[in-house]
Amino acid sequence: MNNQIVSIREMQRNYRRLINRVKQAKQPLYLGARSKKEAVLLDVDSFERLKIQADWGGERWGEVKETLNWIRKGQKRSTNLADFIYADRKTR
Repeated sequence: MNNQIVSIREMQRNYRRLINRVKQAKQPLYLGARSKKEAVLLDVDSFERLKIQADWGGERWGEVKETLNWIRKGQKRSTNLADFIYADRKTR
């Protein structure tokens, strides 16, 4: 099922079977026409993990980079590594 493209018409005809397949395999299913990917069907757990990773990757890593730059330059800044590690583990 990896990188398989299913036509939108096939999705309309067999949506329940395809949804069940995606839920069991935990793999995305591409929807499209003429071998062109247009959309992705993904199980909820995988989507939530991706969403958390995207949220974490943006804002939080910007803060980390800024703090590390301060530390590298020898400037003082309140940094609580334990809180950072705890927050990181909570998102996994």
